[in-house]
Amino acid sequence: MEVNDTTKHFDVHLYMVTAAVALVIDTTACDSLVSVSAKMDGSAYRFAVRDSAFDFAQTRTMLMEQVPIDTDENLMPQHRAAKADSTHTYACLTTVGFATQDDMPWTITFTAKLTHNRRTTTTLTIEDALKAGTLRIIRVTMNGKGELEPNEDGREVGASVELDWKEGGEHDIEM
Repeated sequence: MEVNDTTKHFDVHLYMVTAAVALVIDTTACDSLVSVSAKMDGSAYRFAVRDSAFDFAQTRTMLMEQVPIDTDENLMPQHRAAKADSTHTYACLTTVGFATQDDMPWTITFTAKLTHNRRTTTTLTIEDALKAGTLRIIRVTMNGKGELEPNEDGREVGASVELDWKEGGEHDIEM
């Protein structure tokens, strides 16, 4: 088929299929913090463009990347300005992934590496679905032991902490 001097117009409706998550952590109270890492579980495995559908047959684990926020004033949490007289330090971890199912919670597993080779793992469980095209910012505070505590605005976030217990010495306890 030959087409001469013909103009065709197509409307293509584009929309977001990914979502972004940022975990902003106030680390001021933890003096023994060495490094942080996190991963997000529970998002769709893939997106089928032809069917415009997410595949939830299995879920995908997304590693979160640490973003330096101490040097960029635009990325600072808004509540920092109100506490200008005290010094606060923050860590920010981000990822971009697919949406989550409406009726299934999704999790962020956060590990804090502390001095003396100690590790504390906190699992944040989020009940609100992560919708495509959205940005979810989760603000938490780290205590002195490396445990995360959701801030008041984290109304749909629950935390569970797993400590890195080391074997102790021999004890001879007499009663």
